[in-house]
Amino acid sequence: MRFKELYEQETLLEYSAKELTDMSDAARKRRMKKITKAEYKESTQTKDNHLKTIWSVPSANHKNKVYEQIVEVIPKESNAFSVVANNKWNLKEFTNIVKSADLRVYCDCPDFLFGGQKFNLGDLGNYKGSLAKGNIGNFFDGDKADVTIEPNVKDPEREHVLCKHLLKVSQVFAANTSSMLAHAKKLQFVKRS
Repeated sequence: MRFKELYEQETLLEYSAKELTDMSDAARKRRMKKITKAEYKESTQTKDNHLKTIWSVPSANHKNKVYEQIVEVIPKESNAFSVVANNKWNLKEFTNIVKSADLRVYCDCPDFLFGGQKFNLGDLGNYKGSLAKGNIGNFFDGDKADVTIEPNVKDPEREHVLCKHLLKVSQVFAANTSSMLAHAKKLQFVKRS
């Protein structure tokens, strides 16, 4: 399953969901409205104890195509698991943590990979974060997208940060905190190797 491949990837960026959405261009926000849903799938725990959420968003243009997103939650204090454990797994507190946390994001759609977002959020971009390392996984036709290219044609000003799929996820992100909390509880009690 592709989710397993995505778990191993480092993701991009550290801004809040609101900051990411505010920085996104109006054209993508308009195109995002054609997308009917963003589905929260599950979460995993990163090596540095952050909560990595896995999402699925259907393509607005291709009937049977679904893209996968990763949103890693990085609270302002410590990590998601210690902060939440200290708050005794309170949903209201967890929701507040998620809303104010920085995020690292990734989408496997061609726009994110080649339209400027991945480059702009990476080491050489205007919104420097941590660039995804290694094999990103397969996307359409089995190609590998582990190369970051400069978006000289698609985004010469270097300002794009989110694709429409990640915009849709950011729209419903906070509404899924109860599911994220349930996964975090399960992960908290699993020994990590």
